[in-house]
Amino acid sequence: MNPIPASRAYLEDSPDANLSQAVMLVSLGRFVGARWLAPKRGAEAAQEEFIDGFPAEDFATLGIPRVEAAARRLGGGEDLAIRGRLAERVPEGLRADARRRFDETRRAAERFLAKPEPGGALELMAACLVHPSPHTRVAAAWAYGVCLADPAIAVRVLADVLSPEGKDGRPDALAEQMAATALAQFDPKHPALARLLVPGERRGGRPSSTSLVVHGTFARTSSWWQPGGDFHGYLKSNVAPDLYDAPDRFEWTGEYNDDARGEAADGLAAWHAAHGHVEPDIYAHSHGANVVMLATNAPRSLRVGKLVLLSCPVHKDKYMPDFANVAGKVFSIRVHADPVIFIDGGRQRFRDPSITEHTLDVWFDHSATHDPAVWQSENVPAKIV
Repeated sequence: MNPIPASRAYLEDSPDANLSQAVMLVSLGRFVGARWLAPKRGAEAAQEEFIDGFPAEDFATLGIPRVEAAARRLGGGEDLAIRGRLAERVPEGLRADARRRFDETRRAAERFLAKPEPGGALELMAACLVHPSPHTRVAAAWAYGVCLADPAIAVRVLADVLSPEGKDGRPDALAEQMAATALAQFDPKHPALARLLVPGERRGGRPSSTSLVVHGTFARTSSWWQPGGDFHGYLKSNVAPDLYDAPDRFEWTGEYNDDARGEAADGLAAWHAAHGHVEPDIYAHSHGANVVMLATNAPRSLRVGKLVLLSCPVHKDKYMPDFANVAGKVFSIRVHADPVIFIDGGRQRFRDPSITEHTLDVWFDHSATHDPAVWQSENVPAKIV
């Protein structure tokens, strides 16, 4: 994927353009909703922190305009007025021809970019609720939803994207990660999230002693991290031949909340103690990386060897390693402008001298950091020694 500046992204209909649009929409949600998304920091400080967490060169490349924070969330009447104007232009909504929906979002983008202000940003978010691309639609639903007193419309759009019976069929991995992360913020018990939390069949061979993979949010059912999965197999064959390979490998619920991560940290420490491993190297993706970092802190005080954090949402006030319990180095591997992390609200980098950061030459893809092809093309093994 390649970034496309905001001034051009809404003129094109391509995967690169759609993901560039998605990152812009999520950024606008962070700007417009700054006053309540980070109430303890204040609107301006929250916006500055968001920009600071977004590498400056990425922000410049995408050309995302900064807008003022709104004073309050939209009430029901204001929401209906905005969506009513959209319904007059595209009465069929998602049932309308894709070209018609694309043209409507393009016009809304042109109006906003000519005069970047909160009202125009909200109109653009609402227009993109019917965008042909599920990635753009998910980003719009999250951004618009956080600006509403009642985010019911956002919940409906996100649940539709996650549903295998939805307009687009089963979403791709990135759309699913974006939608699940967004929906969990509005309605964490929504039935559309349930299938992502069910434990899968345990597969594996014989136990090993010093390395393991920890999955992230809503990835419990995914195969990539399990014995027999593509990333697990790649690591075992090329990076960590001692990677744990038995059916009783560690897993956690993958739920999107701090309590689930705390329970997972307890579980990881207990699993480690039961297996008697000595300072295992750990490769952990997304919030799974935060689970591992939490486990290194008291009272769990899990001792690990090398720690490789993959696409980790940075929340330094809640999740950082106790470096006294990390015998090896700590690496952070990430991509440019990760929309899942933007929706989550985390920063894109640690800015800590004890953590070595590597940003791959990849844009937008939250899963790229556990893709064997990316590890080969980017020579990631050489970056984590």
